[in-house]
Amino acid sequence: MAFIHQLIKINDKAAKRVGRGKGSGKGKGTGRGEAGQKKRTTVRAGFEGGQARLVKRLPFLRGKSFRGTSKVSQIVSIAQIEKAYVAGEVVSLASLKKKGLIDSVKVPVKLLSGGNLTKNITIHSTVGFSAKTREKVEAVGGIVND
Repeated sequence: MAFIHQLIKINDKAAKRVGRGKGSGKGKGTGRGEAGQKKRTTVRAGFEGGQARLVKRLPFLRGKSFRGTSKVSQIVSIAQIEKAYVAGEVVSLASLKKKGLIDSVKVPVKLLSGGNLTKNITIHSTVGFSAKTREKVEAVGGIVND
């Protein structure tokens, strides 16, 4: 003898076919009510219910300056070079990255003249430097490749 909870469920009711005319049981409005925003399927991107869009409410920015065209360099000082390098070594992007003085090889690097230099080093052409840095490096017998 079978109990009710052991019977398999038979669902032979077909899905309601919406949008098939007045005689379908879901005619005219297809169960969405009268006209209005919720009757439509989607609302375009940026639509805020008739309120002015955020883009229109913001101030109008002219020119190229707000697009992030400014160059950002990684800064390394002569004092850091003095601690990390020995005499005769070459300061390049790869060596700066290996010694942990910079984060990325893809971002430009600039050597600034903060601190004193006592070792003769060679600055590779891929590394930027200030005029005072050039003076300090050449004063101790170092080489600056342009």
